[in-house]
Amino acid sequence: MLHLMQPSQAGANGSQQGCNLFDVLVENDSAEERQALAFQTAVLVPRHARFLLSDVTRMRPLLPSSVDTAYHCIVVDPPWENKSVGRGAKYPTLPSHRLLGLPIPRLMHPEGVLALWVTNRERLRRFVEEKLLPAWGLVPVAQWFWVKVTARGVLVTPLEVAHRRPYEVILLARKTPSGSTRSHGASQLSVEPAPVAGQPAAAAVSPAPAAENPARAAGDPAPAIPHNLVLVACPEEHSRKPPLGRLLAPLLPPQPRCLELFARNLVAGWTTWGNDALRFQTLDRFKTARA
Repeated sequence: MLHLMQPSQAGANGSQQGCNLFDVLVENDSAEERQALAFQTAVLVPRHARFLLSDVTRMRPLLPSSVDTAYHCIVVDPPWENKSVGRGAKYPTLPSHRLLGLPIPRLMHPEGVLALWVTNRERLRRFVEEKLLPAWGLVPVAQWFWVKVTARGVLVTPLEVAHRRPYEVILLARKTPSGSTRSHGASQLSVEPAPVAGQPAAAAVSPAPAAENPARAAGDPAPAIPHNLVLVACPEEHSRKPPLGRLLAPLLPPQPRCLELFARNLVAGWTTWGNDALRFQTLDRFKTARA
């Protein structure tokens, strides 16, 4: 059954038959996945998922009403400017300076964690560490690596190929405590890029599955974030990144509020923002599970 999407703040009389999907926070408040009609196309909306389709100037519906409703986890995958992306024209890019105005300080909980995907360009890394994170009131506390392999487990490119390295970096950051140079749960550090040759800096074992490594208990202090964790996964189409939710879960409180920015798919229990957030939610991308 197809459902016309409703805004998360629908009228009490229930008379609405649908909504303008742009600039409106849309929510599936059900405990079940829902099929919906968006732009004349059937899409799948995960349980308890919310999304906002807008550009960077219209993010107000995401802003929390108080610190208690701020996001404990924010994943950011910016469409960084890139010459090869420009040639391929797979998706639009965004000038780096436009990211400085994102309302991260208002969106993020004081003990929250931000995971930022960055490219291997040294100039971009300097911009992120010297300008972007300070503008957001954050300090880097760890870096993780996504090592890209084929279905046979072989690196997609040799490590020695400097212009196309077989890994990407995720910078983990926390808010800068007022009047302090130390971050929550970990010391402030200078994050160094991975070496061009050899293994990415000291690999760490990935956390156990979510069922064996649940979110921290209520009231526990924010834990230190593991440094140089390595995630090994096959790359997908259109620069899609592997999901980080299970790796971030041990760092978050029970029932955390999680947000992904510049996303192109939805996640159960998460809020998603971007102007293309439904791209990979069309029904033709899913298979019916067998009982």
